[in-house]
Amino acid sequence: MLKYLKLIAVAAIAVSLTACAGFRTGDLGKVEGWSTATDVQKKKSISYTLTMQTQKDETVTPQPGAGIAFDNIKKELDAAFADSGLFNSVKSDGSVATTQIAVKTTQSGWGSPILAMISGATFGVIPAFANDTFAVSMTFKDADSKELGTIEKSEGVTMVIHLVMIPLMPFKFPFSEVENSHKDIYRAILKEAQTKGFI
Repeated sequence: MLKYLKLIAVAAIAVSLTACAGFRTGDLGKVEGWSTATDVQKKKSISYTLTMQTQKDETVTPQPGAGIAFDNIKKELDAAFADSGLFNSVKSDGSVATTQIAVKTTQSGWGSPILAMISGATFGVIPAFANDTFAVSMTFKDADSKELGTIEKSEGVTMVIHLVMIPLMPFKFPFSEVENSHKDIYRAILKEAQTKGFI
């Protein structure tokens, strides 16, 4: 996961004087925080399944349903469902619940490891760039497994290694930007699902 960002990050760490920062693409727009859920909403339970894939150009590759990357996304989802305050029970085994959700994530991006090494070797004088785009699709079903609808959202983070990024590094650390973009994607999907009556 985050293949291109990690390759560039490794090169950046290898040369301590190199600075890097991450900038979100803004595809998602502004996502408001959660308001207090009603008692009726809190009585709902959800059960979800998770599948992951990566995409390079037109080639889509399924990812294992286990391992560090899978566990990290699962933790993010569990936290997103809990933070919403909409549910009193969250299961990830696909069992029967008030709401059943099939979650599919797609990771894509671009970047040049060679350019990253050159940037590191020149102490950030020559810049390097990479992008990581995270797309999430959630298909909602009711307790009778009737499909209610599908919502898809995505957001990208562009990473820049360059000397001029030094002042921005503490505020725009790339992996923090990626993590926050994931949280916003989940929240945006759940908010839209709530508006549409899927949950």
